[in-house]
Amino acid sequence: MKKLLILCCLSAVVVACGSDEDPTDAERAELLWNDISDHESWGQYAGATGVVESATPHADMADIRVNATGLSNEGEPAYGTIIVKRNLLEDGTTLDALTVMQRIEGYNPTAGDWFWVKYDNSGTGTVAMTGEGVMLAGTPGGCIGCHGGADPDDYVTVND
Repeated sequence: MKKLLILCCLSAVVVACGSDEDPTDAERAELLWNDISDHESWGQYAGATGVVESATPHADMADIRVNATGLSNEGEPAYGTIIVKRNLLEDGTTLDALTVMQRIEGYNPTAGDWFWVKYDNSGTGTVAMTGEGVMLAGTPGGCIGCHGGADPDDYVTVND
């Protein structure tokens, strides 16, 4: 009986202390915000250097930055790729929002394993919300629908 009690107590400690659960989309967005803190020093894809015109639903202009992992294989983004799009107003300098893609193995296989998030223009890592109060992080249908038309089928439109 004493061994059973010890085993039950140890099992409870293991369950309480460790969890293999994936982070929520809100937690991923918070972690990603920290990962992109130096994005302005990252490189750019060859076809999108400097400030470029942008397509809807993003702002008029964009400054697109890619981490070293993403730049290592532009044709087929590797897992760990992070693409930051600084959505700029027509003047090319005023920030409207940051939209970010991060490729995470096993995250969303039906959409290239991409995690999407849109941060507002406050510079504080606040995730933007839809008019209905839905957080724009994770697998937003609008992001997947538009980026699903990328060629090749990598969900990245800037390298088409």
